[in-house]
This record gives sequence, structure tokens and C-alpha cells, in this order.
Amino acid sequence: MNWRELLSGIANQLGLDIELESDLLAVAQYHVNDRMGNRTEIDELIVKAFKTRAKRHPNHDLIADLDLSTVWTTNYDHLLEQAFERAHKVVDAIIESKDLRITSPRRDVVVYKMHGDVSRPGDAVLTKDDYIAYASTRERELFLSVLRSDLVSKTFLFLGFSFDDPNIEFVLGNLHLALLGQNKKHFCVMRKPQQMHFTKAGDTPTPEEVANFRYALRKFDLRKVDLLRYGVHTVEILDFNEITEMLQELKRRSRLNDIFVSGSAHTYDPLGQTVVEQLARQLGTKIIEQECNLISGFGLGIGGNVIIGALEALYSQPRRDLSKRLTLRPFPQNFNSNEERIEMWSKYRIDMISKAGFCLFICGNKLKNEEVVEADGMIEEWNICKDQKKYPIPLGVSGHVASKIHEEVMANLEVYYPAMPQVSKHLEILNDAHAGVDKWLDAISSIIKLAGQNPA
Repeated sequence: MNWRELLSGIANQLGLDIELESDLLAVAQYHVNDRMGNRTEIDELIVKAFKTRAKRHPNHDLIADLDLSTVWTTNYDHLLEQAFERAHKVVDAIIESKDLRITSPRRDVVVYKMHGDVSRPGDAVLTKDDYIAYASTRERELFLSVLRSDLVSKTFLFLGFSFDDPNIEFVLGNLHLALLGQNKKHFCVMRKPQQMHFTKAGDTPTPEEVANFRYALRKFDLRKVDLLRYGVHTVEILDFNEITEMLQELKRRSRLNDIFVSGSAHTYDPLGQTVVEQLARQLGTKIIEQECNLISGFGLGIGGNVIIGALEALYSQPRRDLSKRLTLRPFPQNFNSNEERIEMWSKYRIDMISKAGFCLFICGNKLKNEEVVEADGMIEEWNICKDQKKYPIPLGVSGHVASKIHEEVMANLEVYYPAMPQVSKHLEILNDAHAGVDKWLDAISSIIKLAGQNPA
């Protein structure tokens, strides 16, 4: 729900047409004036609208999946908080300045609700008087101090702002004060006006509609230049649905330092146990030395060696943060039924791979009924890798499932590495038994670097 929809009923009561109003703050203020300063009705409207009609959008979940420590919002609803909780993150919602005095234990993200919360509608910022009083009250001044600090030290991505958004001038004004000419680079996503927005569906634009479109386009261009004064660079979109695609791509790119290793081996043919274990151990070391992070689920015969190598590299560094550099998820074993185990292990795999940018596959076999067979767990991880559009790095030279994945990737290189044909030569090395451990590791490093430099 947007402001225009929220205030449409109130505008009707005032004898106004909400579609003709550009100053929505004024509409809210007119209503309070009409009620002799009583804002009970508009407070109840906020509660009803945001508690019963507000629905979480996929964009909320995509934002929550990003590695964010701070979010600022002018919305009153709890949709962001719900999305972060769905992502199993501890949220610390700051609604009033007094909330700043208490820090939630083990919090993952702080959500600053600078215009209030639906749980406290009487304190929500929504009229002209509220905006005028905002910066002059001691209660809000502490909020603004934190905002200024974040605007100077962090890169902001402004989402949901439009030309008639009643909050943008307030935020930009404080941004201008905060930066003091020392512009931090920020970004703002805005939809570029199109003629269709000013023309009735199926009709040929009238001269007036063409003039209105050109006026909006000129104003859009002027706003872009104006935003640059604050260090805000405009990212143009033609449709609001592009925001979802943008967030999906942002999420994918933000994971390019995170490597999920899928590996299991009952037999180590064709390379032999000594070579595979050496490769796995040095791979763990290489991942950490390349400033990447390891995600592993303790694959049989492989995962332990990868983890040992990663730990050796981490403990050799003067500054280390095991919780960020190493994510280990041993698969639980005690279940009431095989169906329960399969369901839980699938959730584990989906969760681990969702946090990665690359999926690295080694070997992929297991013993079943005294016979060596393909590891169905690796096959499932490969399918998840494809579904989530992660970059696959199969060590075809290690045989078994990894070899089949290598064949599929090489046959469809443009699908898995779009616009990166140079990856091919490094993948070929990963299928060359004569190359040796050092060259295999160098090939893996090169693939990671190439994808990071050219994330298509």
C-alpha cells in the first residue's frame, strides 16, 4: 500500500481528488486541521491498513537475504522485520530515540524506523507539522545524529522513492547536511517516465499527453542531476518489477566470496586417496588465502580435509573471524524416519548453497549395499546449484558425479558462465589428470577471480 491509496478516503472526506494532489503531506495535515488537531481517525487508518492489508513482497525477503547490518525505513509496517526473522536473523527495531540505549543481544541487523511504527500510530510522522517538528525535537535529534553518521560512513541504496514520495525531501535534506561536501557514493533506484504512463491504454497520445510526458522526463533528468549533489547516483529502471531482478542480482554478486564445497568419496579412483586428500586440504587453505569464505557440510572423506586446510590458513593469520570465514553444517543423523531425514537434509543443502556464490564439486560416490554408486546428495546439490544460478566449479578429473557435472558445464558454458568464454581453459585444466594439484588449484582461483571481475 502506498500513501496515495492510504489517504484516498480522507481526501474524499475533504472534497479533494487524491489523483490531483501532489502534496500528500498537505492532505494529511488538512485532515488533522479539519478535526481541530485530533488525529485519532488517521491513526486508526494506519493501524487498520498496515496490520491487515500490508503483505510481504518477495523484495522484502531478498533484502533480508543480503548481508546487511543496517536498514533505514520510513515505513510503519513490520514487513521488513518479518522478512529478517524468516531469514533466521535477530532484528533490533529502533522506533524511538530511547530504543537506542538498549542493544539487543546477538543482533544481526538494526532496522531504524525513522517515521514511527504501526504499534505506536500516535507518534508516527505523517503530517506537515510532524515533519517541521521532527528535527527540532530532542527526541528525534538523536535519530538524526545516527542517520548522519551512517550516511557519511556507509553506502546507501535508496529504494521506493518517487517524485511524489513525501519522505524524500526530508531524507535528502538531512543527507545534504550530513555529507558537508564530502560525498559518500550512494545509489537511488527510480523509474524513468514513459509515454505509456501518460496515455490511455490503446490510444494514440494526444498533444497534451505528449507535452506532459516530456515535462515529466525533463523533471526526471533534473532530479538525477540534483541527486548528484548529495553523492546519489540514479539507477534507471523502466518497470518496478526490475527492482526484484536487481535485488536478485545484488544477492548473487554479494556471495561471490563464498565457496560451497560438495564432496564425498568412498573410493578415490581415478586419482587415488593421497592425491584427493592433498587436493582437498590445500583447497581449504587456498580458499581462505584468496580472502574467500568456506561453506561445507562435512562430506564423507572430503569435507574434513577441506576444513583442516581452511583452519590451518585461518590460524596462521593474526586477525581471524572463524564465524564469518568458515560455515560448517554437519548433517544431523538421528531421525524417526528416512522421509524425515531426506526432508531435513534437503533444507540443509538449500540453506547452505543459498549463502554461496560458487559450488565446487569433488568426486561424488558412496557405498550402498556393498556397491560403489553415485552420491545422490551431490546430485541434489548440483540441482540446487543450477536452480539458484550459482557458479559451478566441477573437478572432472576426480571422476564420478563431478565428472558428469563437468561434462554438462562444458557443453553449456554460456548458461553457467555467460559472457565469460575465458573460463573454458581453466575448466579444461580441471579435467586434465596430468595437470597436478597446483595447477588445479590455480585454475579454481582463476575461475573465482574471473567471475568476480565480470559477474554477468
